[in-house]
Amino acid sequence: MLLESNGDYKMLISESPGEGFYIESIQTYSKGFIIAGDNGQIMIYEKAEDPKHPYSRLTKLPNSNSNEKGEYHELQAGIMSAKIRCMSLSSTDDCIVFTTENN
Repeated sequence: MLLESNGDYKMLISESPGEGFYIESIQTYSKGFIIAGDNGQIMIYEKAEDPKHPYSRLTKLPNSNSNEKGEYHELQAGIMSAKIRCMSLSSTDDCIVFTTENN
């Protein structure tokens, strides 16, 4: 849901995470906002020009379709099985740090 700053309902975001995804953390950034939660997922939304669809999802991380078996494969698998509890961005919006909770 998209809410006004006073908490009033505005609309549903068309590319919302969907049923069963619980948002644990929301972080604003210069171009929109980032949400994080279950299964180590982070979704980045950017402000759009269309008033009917004010935000569009740029990406969903980690990309579960990736078959890469690189150096960080085990780390990524561990993150994908955890819940992201909180996150923070650098002042230039180019680095994100997050903490997880293992189930």
